[in-house]
Amino acid sequence: MLLFWYKTFMGKLPVSRIAQLREQAGLTQRELALKVGVTETTIRNYEKGRSVLEWIERIIRLCDALQCEPADLIEYVEAELVSEK
Repeated sequence: MLLFWYKTFMGKLPVSRIAQLREQAGLTQRELALKVGVTETTIRNYEKGRSVLEWIERIIRLCDALQCEPADLIEYVEAELVSEK
């Protein structure tokens, strides 16, 4: 029951807006794939909501809970610092 509520959050199903945002940016699937570093197939899957919507929802919930932006969730450090930890 809880899983159903989670997936339908208050009676609404999540729908990917990636294609709409890509088109607004004037990018083809191929161009977006190159910018993101994934394949065109991956972009198509993202646009169809396959495998990415639950992940995006988790990121949104993390950001809501932590009161931050998605970019705040990671930090880029020198490779040597990571290997030393």
